[in-house]
Amino acid sequence: MYGNEEAHAHLSRALALATAPRLRFDALLLRERVEAAAGEREVQRRDCDELTSLARKLSGDDGLGEDGGL
Repeated sequence: MYGNEEAHAHLSRALALATAPRLRFDALLLRERVEAAAGEREVQRRDCDELTSLARKLSGDDGLGEDGGL
């Protein structure tokens, strides 16, 4: 459990610093997996919502492809 907490803290810090959409997407995707493993469904849902928004934004200008990289 402590590994997940530490990973979540590091990823949250990365998100606080990241301004580039692709970096935010990558960090959110990793953090969402940590939240899934920890059963943090509400926080996970919020991250999924932001991932969806970023995927839509990136699909046109970052080459993620038609499915937005999901």
